Amino acid sequence: MNKELMELYRTNLAKELPVLRAKLRLSQEELAELLDVSRHTIISIESNKRLMQWTTFLALIYILQQFSETRKMLASVGLLPLEYNKMLSEIHTPDSDLN
Repeated sequence: MNKELMELYRTNLAKELPVLRAKLRLSQEELAELLDVSRHTIISIESNKRLMQWTTFLALIYILQQFSETRKMLASVGLLPLEYNKMLSEIHTPDSDLN
């Protein structure tokens, strides 16, 4: 995935983040704790003053996919990179490599 596409995904997720948080009834503080970032970081991302890190984007997508309320929205507004599911399917657990 090229840098421009990565930036587009992060920018689009930042635009939708307040709505996604609301669907899960999460405050900025609660989301910050889940992501192990400061509340100020969430505020800066949501106000488009800061581009979120790619690792933060991936963590957010992972969290948001865990809930039906946000899973559908991710897909419907095109926030889920096709490569994301491919990456997850390629992850092997240590036990699976032993067999």
